[in-house]
Amino acid sequence: FPTRRSSDLNDANFNTFKKGMKNEKYSRSSISQTLRTINKLETISLTTRFVASIYSLCIKLCCPNSKELKQTIAIPEKIGIIILRKAIDIIEKYHPFRHEISNEYKKYNKLRSELTSVDSRFPKTYNQACNHSIPDFKLCGMSVDAIDIQTACMIVILGFSGVRISEALSFNKDSYSEKRFKDITVPLLTGSISKTQTCGTPTQETWVTNPIVKLALELGYDMSEFSRDFFTELIGKKTNKAEQKKMAWELESIFIKLTEPKTEARKGRVITEGWNR
Repeated sequence: FPTRRSSDLNDANFNTFKKGMKNEKYSRSSISQTLRTINKLETISLTTRFVASIYSLCIKLCCPNSKELKQTIAIPEKIGIIILRKAIDIIEKYHPFRHEISNEYKKYNKLRSELTSVDSRFPKTYNQACNHSIPDFKLCGMSVDAIDIQTACMIVILGFSGVRISEALSFNKDSYSEKRFKDITVPLLTGSISKTQTCGTPTQETWVTNPIVKLALELGYDMSEFSRDFFTELIGKKTNKAEQKKMAWELESIFIKLTEPKTEARKGRVITEGWNR
């Protein structure tokens, strides 16, 4: 990319880049994502190139015959209802234990880190010895049961708001609110949206939702405090200011990583990935 900011995009390097994009006959959405990535790189000071007119440039560079993807509901209604019902049951079951889940994992990870060598039977031995009151819940390094609960929170949030996964990841404990309209109380979710923004810059957006989402947000956030505490300590050790800022923002999300915090810390990302599970 060029080493100087240019508003008219007419420098030789960028012209070569645009020509290459056009010759590849990409769809408008693919080009849009690429240009947004350039703007992201500018935001974290890895380049000085900033594309201010993403939409118009996409029109010029995209293949006119390419088909744009359309969002559709890809799950039968009856199956969707069953999945939502199960997710709601999980949230209602574990919401009262959300703080205990975090506290138990703090003790589990502390003891595990103090051991010079971890026997493969450690999780089973620990669960047999501990006396927590969380029903049908086992502790382990992979946080299997905790991740199942986290997934249920995501399903409920998506199902009762219609947001994208990327938008759900922007939600925090305070994202839920209620607003009175005449004699009706309207539950709302507030988060960030970037996909439909011209320059890819996140802006605040609000969606109508269901009160059960409030429980999902509280459960997802409070039970992950043990992991959030670890990542908070890690931020103070980072020397890169951009990385510090990014991690601090991600830590406010409901959906932070729960498995092996020390291992995940080396990957440099706090928010949970792999939502195709």
